[in-house]
Amino acid sequence: YYGALNPREVPEGLLPVRGEDIAAGFVLKVPLFYGLDRELARLMGEVTDDAPRGSNAVVVAPSRSEDGHTRLLVNSHQPLEGPVAWYEAVLQSEEGWHVAGGFFPGSPFMLHGHGERLGWANTVNRPDLIDVYRLTINPNNPEQYRLDGRWVDFERREANLRVRLWGPFRWTVHREVRRSAHGPVIDTPLGVFSLRYAGMNELRMPLQYYRLNRARNLEEWRAALSLQALPSINYLYADAEGNIGYVYNALFPRRVGNVDWSSELPGDRSSLIWSEYRPFSEAPQWWNPSSGILFNANNTPLQATWPREALGAANFPRDMGVETRETNRGWRLLETYGADALISDDEFRRYKFDVGISPQSELAAVVRDLLAIPKGTDDPTMQSALGTLAGWDLRTDQRN
Repeated sequence: YYGALNPREVPEGLLPVRGEDIAAGFVLKVPLFYGLDRELARLMGEVTDDAPRGSNAVVVAPSRSEDGHTRLLVNSHQPLEGPVAWYEAVLQSEEGWHVAGGFFPGSPFMLHGHGERLGWANTVNRPDLIDVYRLTINPNNPEQYRLDGRWVDFERREANLRVRLWGPFRWTVHREVRRSAHGPVIDTPLGVFSLRYAGMNELRMPLQYYRLNRARNLEEWRAALSLQALPSINYLYADAEGNIGYVYNALFPRRVGNVDWSSELPGDRSSLIWSEYRPFSEAPQWWNPSSGILFNANNTPLQATWPREALGAANFPRDMGVETRETNRGWRLLETYGADALISDDEFRRYKFDVGISPQSELAAVVRDLLAIPKGTDDPTMQSALGTLAGWDLRTDQRN
């Protein structure tokens, strides 16, 4: 719409935007949230930046709120610019579509925020949704790989990639791409691999977001999420009726047992090529817990409320790859929101801006380990640094 009103500000070749462009944008971006780009970089021998990043989300039921209101914290941490930067907007139609929240560039749907009666927040989750298969190539024919004791031809086609050189000049690069029975094939310095990942060939993601946007109550919203087009991302839900929920959303492959799916897999066994997903009902999820609160900060879904309620690792097979890691922000949500039996509006906002480091966090453990090292230096700079570290109160405000 903005581009139509301001054509001089639109880059050459961008318009017209078609429906298939929107679908392609979702297909490209969504797998990156659960780590497909990092897996590709690893196979290519590249070093990736694994610095911790993430988001916070909290939902509080009326029973846990001092004033009896339902509360929703949408606190996603995204870059300030670029293709996954948030743009806040309100979308309203004459057909009853009325939402406010965060949009990525190119998205015609609110990705998280609220409507008139309900809302949700997202945080990134990273279950094991990617399988890497090492292929055995026919030494007499590099266009074949071994599968179930025989040599099988790769599927081959040409991809045409339009590349901008400089200014208005562009060039089309032609590359052959190959697929095996597992999925796309990549040649790397470490060997020839094929990948199979959740949501591969899935084109219904825009449809699912549209249905989430149009949902008017909990039943319609859950029905939209159960479409299972979105392969990952945590959802924390709240509505005006006082319902709260948390879904560790993922397309969990239905894998065979007795296999270490977290490791590289042999590519010569068709029994390891999964083709189905577990149903939505098997995803880790909470609805209206008696504790009256749910939260996530890119940590394990097994610690999602306080006091704790039964949702343990034993409930989920190992091949689902459900995360068990904790994060500092996950601990701090537990130590702030989780420790408060009746949360006021002021407390809800104050906890959101918490700048503490949890004593349970990895960083706090590193500090303790450093301070436990025997003092073997008389260097005044080192002694001063250790003294400062010993006096740190695990806060990160300006006075620190």
